[in-house]
Amino acid sequence: MYHPTRGGVRGGRDQFSWEDVKADKHRENYLGHSIKAPVGRWQKGKDLYWYTRDKKSQEAEMEAAKEEIKRIKEEEEQAMREALGLAPKHANRSQGIRLDKHEFSELVKRGSTAEDLGEGHAEAARVQGLGFAR
Repeated sequence: MYHPTRGGVRGGRDQFSWEDVKADKHRENYLGHSIKAPVGRWQKGKDLYWYTRDKKSQEAEMEAAKEEIKRIKEEEEQAMREALGLAPKHANRSQGIRLDKHEFSELVKRGSTAEDLGEGHAEAARVQGLGFAR
């Protein structure tokens, strides 16, 4: 008879949170609980809004995912052959932008600042809004 009041019983929209519904013991009583507050392993990696998606775009996404998986499997197979010595090693893997000797020596030269290097380097050296500013 004299039970403590539940949180949000007389509260409004500002006090409602789907995160609270996830932790609620009686979350099944809320309409939309399976979509807005999914709990458990069943929803991991699943498209909970599958019924709202366009079928053509979904087919294109599935095709792209299959192509990506196929490409990854081919790369893994090639890497396995290289590791076993069955195929020659490929050195065409992307390693980023390479610097020549002159650019590298200019980059690591002691005492040089971004202002000394020129206009293009000064903006990259100072980023507004991150870290401690002097």
